[in-house]
Formats: sequence, C-alpha cells, structure tokens
Amino acid sequence: MSGSDHEHGSHHNHRDDGEEKRHLIVLKVGTSTLMKPCHTVNMANMGGLVDLVASIMRLPGYQVIIVTSAAVGFGCLKLNLATRPRSDQLSLKQAVAAAGQSLLIRLYEDLFNAYNLKVAQILLSRSDFSAKDRFRNFRNAANELLNMGVIPIINENDCICVDELRFGDNDTLSALVAVSCNADKLFLLTDVDCLYDKNPHEFPDAKPIRELTSVDLAKLDVEVAGDSQWGTGGMATKLVAARTAVAAGIECILTHGAKPNKV
Repeated sequence: MSGSDHEHGSHHNHRDDGEEKRHLIVLKVGTSTLMKPCHTVNMANMGGLVDLVASIMRLPGYQVIIVTSAAVGFGCLKLNLATRPRSDQLSLKQAVAAAGQSLLIRLYEDLFNAYNLKVAQILLSRSDFSAKDRFRNFRNAANELLNMGVIPIINENDCICVDELRFGDNDTLSALVAVSCNADKLFLLTDVDCLYDKNPHEFPDAKPIRELTSVDLAKLDVEVAGDSQWGTGGMATKLVAARTAVAAGIECILTHGAKPNKV
C-alpha cells in the first residue's frame, strides 16, 4: 500500500495475443470526498474526480471503475433531513439511502455527459461475491461495460445490506471489485493524504506512513483487530481493503479526495 506498495503480483490483464494491454483502475470515493461537513455536495471534489476520470479514459487501453459512497448523505439532502438517521434507525437509513442513490447517480451522469462519457449503475451486496452465479454475472456485465467504454459506478445495495450501513465506507467492496475485475491499481480517495500511525484529525503528532509492504499490512491488520488507535478514523477498513488488494497483486494507494490529480 502507498504512497506506493511496489510488491506486485502477476498482472492478470496482460494479453499475449497481440492485443493492447488493458489497464484497469478502481477508484473508491468516500462520503468525506463527496460531501462537505455542512452536508451539502462538494461539487469541487466531484468535478475534479470526473475530470480526472475523463483524462484517464483518454489514455490508450485505460479503463476505470468507480466505487462510490454517500447515498445516505445525498438522501438527507434530497429529503431535506437536518441530520443523518441514527445507527439504530436501520430501516430509515436504508430508505434514505435508496432516495439518495438516484440523486447520486444522476449527478455522476450529468457530470460525465459533459465529457461525452457514459456511466452505468451497479448495486452489489457482499453475498454477490460468494454466490458463484451472481459473481460471474457481475464480472461479465462489468467487463462488457468496460469494453463498450462505459464507466461502471458501483455502490453497495444499502436497502438489503446491513453491514455497510454500520461499518466501513465501501472500502471492502472496492477491494473485492478490484480483485474480481483483475484491476491493476486501487485508489482509496479519503479525507487524508496518506496512511498515518494514528488518526491525524485527533492526534497532532500523527506520523505519515508513505509505503507499506504486504508483510507490513499483515502486521497492521492484526493490530487493528485489537483495541488500538488504528481502529479510529476509518483506517481499519482501509487497511483490510489494502491487504485484500495487495494479496491479489494489486497496488493500493490511499490519497486525498480533494487532490485527485495525485492519481
């Protein structure tokens, strides 16, 4: 994980039949990137993200999948809710997410239309990755979209997925998507510019960690499981996602969502 984790596994996207090599990038975009603290849409960040993806798509052989969060936040905005539903209001949170998802994907579609790029919505649950037929259907559909030059925009199906609404911010989902689709790189766009030894928003003395090997990630994953500072600030799920990706030979990079040009 980086910074850059340079311990690559074999690249699954290499072709030996003379065809152009595919370079697949998965971008995971967190709620903190898409929404302002005042619970309005961060159009500067969204516009920067879309401009970045459009630039990548112009490169020969490059394809992009976006794994997005913020359905609940967009739902609160759409329904004029002053506060997010509490964690114990699961059915309300699921309903708000359903309302917000349509607004979220519409905004993505409007922004990408300006670049003459098409998007497609895919909603997944974790069980889709363990059910053989559903997993194969997802992977085949995603590959067809990519081959047509369409950008798949993936979110977890909040109406039926309990865990995603209680834990994490689609970090695990993005890693599973990256592995399933044989991505080359996974970028986790968040509200910090790299990994830290503790939550930089709470600890001023937090030290940046620019690069980790798969061995380092395994050690940190153990530490996260215990009662440590790694369990705060949303870093725990990012470490698990990074470990999943790196184990499959996919480079994983954590970077600030407000600075997408670093991708």
